[in-house]
Amino acid sequence: MKLHCIQFFFIMIGLLACGCQKGPKVNYVEGTIQHEGVPLAGAMVTFTPKVDGSTAMSAAGETDSSGKYRLTLLQGTSKVGSGTTEGEYLVSIVKKTSDPIRMDPPPPAYPNSAKIPIYGYVFPKEYTNPNTSGLAATVKSGKNMKVDFELTGPGDKTITP
Repeated sequence: MKLHCIQFFFIMIGLLACGCQKGPKVNYVEGTIQHEGVPLAGAMVTFTPKVDGSTAMSAAGETDSSGKYRLTLLQGTSKVGSGTTEGEYLVSIVKKTSDPIRMDPPPPAYPNSAKIPIYGYVFPKEYTNPNTSGLAATVKSGKNMKVDFELTGPGDKTITP
């Protein structure tokens, strides 16, 4: 009887292990972002699935001092820089000014709160929205991808949060 219980235990462990999914196939994606020919440090690049319901999954990465980024899935537990799933993506890139362009008063409901810093953007605000950026990418399965972006235009210092 004891032997049957041990066998049953190991069979159940085996069945549970077989039922576990490893998650989606993730493809390594990296690239460089430049603004007016200069590497853009400290910018956040986000890949948003182009079509709702597709297998593509949102991913993001931040540029280093040389403008280089590596994507990481935004859903699940993914290693930093691991990439994203295959699919069609709209891309947005955001980098705010390091210093606020103005300080707004606190909301009326919290009159004793600190003033709210309002930041501008380093490049045109159209790049900050995936639907207006004009930036897109296709990630293909089984391939390491390099996706570079060149941004143009002056920053918008009149942006509100």
